[in-house]
Amino acid sequence: MTILITGGGSSIGTKLAYLLQACKVQVLFGSRSGRRIPPSLPSVKFDWHDPSTFDNPFHWAFEQQSLHPAATRITAVYIIGPTNTVNPAKYVAPFIDLAAEKGVKRFVYLSASGADKNNDTGGLGRIPGYLEEKGLDWVALRPTWFIDNLATEMGMDIKQKGQFETVVPTGRIPFVATEDIATAALEALTNDKTEARNVVVVGPELLTYDNLADKVSEVLGRKIIHKAVSPGERLKFYLLFASEDIAEWLIKVELEAEVGSEAVWPSLSLHDQQARNLKVFVGKLCAKDWLLKHKDLFL
Repeated sequence: MTILITGGGSSIGTKLAYLLQACKVQVLFGSRSGRRIPPSLPSVKFDWHDPSTFDNPFHWAFEQQSLHPAATRITAVYIIGPTNTVNPAKYVAPFIDLAAEKGVKRFVYLSASGADKNNDTGGLGRIPGYLEEKGLDWVALRPTWFIDNLATEMGMDIKQKGQFETVVPTGRIPFVATEDIATAALEALTNDKTEARNVVVVGPELLTYDNLADKVSEVLGRKIIHKAVSPGERLKFYLLFASEDIAEWLIKVELEAEVGSEAVWPSLSLHDQQARNLKVFVGKLCAKDWLLKHKDLFL
């Protein structure tokens, strides 16, 4: 079998590919550039905003059939939808239709902790709802906040100013590493039995951003400060790289985290998980270990 990973350059996708390789599973990347990421793996051009590219993975599989008939059939897809819209289903649903027609059996979709078909936050709930309507085999991975954002969004300020800013002064969050999300994705893609359609992926500890700043300070050996700012100030930052709809949604979920939206997941009882048809997957990488592993990103 072959597993298609969309969003070829993503951190989770790359880590997932290495995990699949270790399990002797063929991986195919789909990316806007068509580049091989990692270079050792096959890749095709795949762009959510260009439906003409949707057939490229299946064309690749067809071309490979003469060499490895069974191994190159695409049986599962890991979907990272377009991130520049609050209506990703508009772009993803047509691909789901095509993939199902081509014989894909399982769809694993990267969503967000608070999103499901009844709570369409950021448009992320529509795709699981669509998969369910179609009667397909699917799993929605719903990670809480990435600890990796310390580097991607806040790394420059940490390096240059010794501080980082949020609108979450006291909210506790079970920050999760992309390595652990990739492990959850591996399980969702390769486990023949689907235990739960929704998998909320959390880190092993609940931390405030002040707690996180203390851990960064400890690892770097210099004082790093978390500065709480107003929603208006933070909105200006997001508007530097995101549309107004996306920026306003990001502020909304951050304000929800301040009043406890993310802190509920680690303490959710097994009974409540079963009642909601979800499973809480607890990652292994704590904040300090992640920082030690990625310390060079802040130097």
